[in-house]
Amino acid sequence: MRTILGPIAIATLAAFLMVTGAHAQVVFTDITEEAGIDLTEWLTESVAWGDFDNDGDEDLYLTVDGPNHLFRNDGGGRFTDVTEAAGVGNQGFSVGSAFGDLDNDGDLDLVVTADMNEPNRLWRNDSPTGRHWLGLRLQGRHSNTSAIGARVFVTTVEGSYVQEVSGGAGRGSQNSLPLEFGLGPATVVEELTIRWPNGTVQTRRDVTVDRYITIIEPVTTVRRSGGRRVP
Repeated sequence: MRTILGPIAIATLAAFLMVTGAHAQVVFTDITEEAGIDLTEWLTESVAWGDFDNDGDEDLYLTVDGPNHLFRNDGGGRFTDVTEAAGVGNQGFSVGSAFGDLDNDGDLDLVVTADMNEPNRLWRNDSPTGRHWLGLRLQGRHSNTSAIGARVFVTTVEGSYVQEVSGGAGRGSQNSLPLEFGLGPATVVEELTIRWPNGTVQTRRDVTVDRYITIIEPVTTVRRSGGRRVP
């Protein structure tokens, strides 16, 4: 079983180590060239992370002041440039980018914004992967309505995955609020846990895949000094 840590989880781990005083033992190694994403000839404007092929690994799209690049995460610390095969290069001067499932078919589509006098681009993902997925629309009640800051942990026989509802990513960009998990060949989510921004933890088990589900933050109660329970 593998655990997939996205950019949110990695940033959180780094913050935790700093707060706990463990930062003296933290060492970062530049693996850009080893990973295959070293673009030294162009200025990078923005990045977008998303699992466009539903294999469970977060892929990477870079907008630059030249041809953009889509890198497929091969799952072993290596990325493959699939821009030409996917047809999402965009030769103009691009600025922002974001992933989102615009047609609710279970795979991530891509939007790219451009500089002045350049056209924006919207690419629909028509890749026939045959892999499974799960989409989550979270609605906060005690927390903010959009559930920004909610963290979701998904476990299948293939591995464990973590995503967080984010209010922004990259330069002037934001991925869609619904979370889309690529699950590869897994046909069921064994456990789904949501940690809402107010600290409430909600868990579901044996969740059916290949669909979107809406989950509303549960009502909790707090006890005041007088003993009366209030919602």
